[in-house]
Amino acid sequence: PSTDLVGHTFVLPEDIIAATPMQNKPTYHFSGIDWRLTSQSDIVKGTVVEVTQADVGVLWVNSK
Repeated sequence: PSTDLVGHTFVLPEDIIAATPMQNKPTYHFSGIDWRLTSQSDIVKGTVVEVTQADVGVLWVNSK
């Protein structure tokens, strides 16, 4: 279940710009799925992030 993803940490592969449309957000391949990454604030590439919420095909992350 998607709740297993909450708390997962990883290094952000690309910048997340909060204002970018969802279809243009970076993706992260995990558990056989390419997830769109989004956040309520901008996060730069290379930051360690933690999944705070998982929606259909979308992972919400915050810097750790």
